[in-house]
Amino acid sequence: MSSPFSLFFLTLQHLPITYQSFLYRRSELAGADGLAARMKQDIVNLLFDELEYFQSFDKVKVYYDDGQNMVASALHAAVEYALSKESVLYRKTKSSDFLLSQTADMICTFELTACKFHNHESTSTDERELLQEQLHESRQKEASSQVKPPPPVTGSRKACGG
Repeated sequence: MSSPFSLFFLTLQHLPITYQSFLYRRSELAGADGLAARMKQDIVNLLFDELEYFQSFDKVKVYYDDGQNMVASALHAAVEYALSKESVLYRKTKSSDFLLSQTADMICTFELTACKFHNHESTSTDERELLQEQLHESRQKEASSQVKPPPPVTGSRKACGG
């Protein structure tokens, strides 16, 4: 049996999505205002780079949980600057409500964790979670290699994997 994480990750790999992540260090920007301005500018640049794509839709729905006010403000300001206000719908969401929101959270977590590992800044939590998942997958592989395959299916019965 696969872990929920493994099943979610498998689903994630087959979703028709593309994404862009942004990573900021507060220490490299001029305080909160500098960070907010940089986030807005990066989102505006992304929207302009993909403007033809966004304009191919009658409406663009922006889902965000407003978890971080600075991100919400930068997102709203950038979208309103780059796209027609009449073509944008804002929807407040909880990550647990939509697979796409969960996917976005997972991608952000992966990107941040990868950056922390790359910069040798990983925390004990990052390492513990990674090791737990690797251990779980290793145990699953070990268990599956010890399981005998089922006998061949005959007649009209069908075998289902789960």
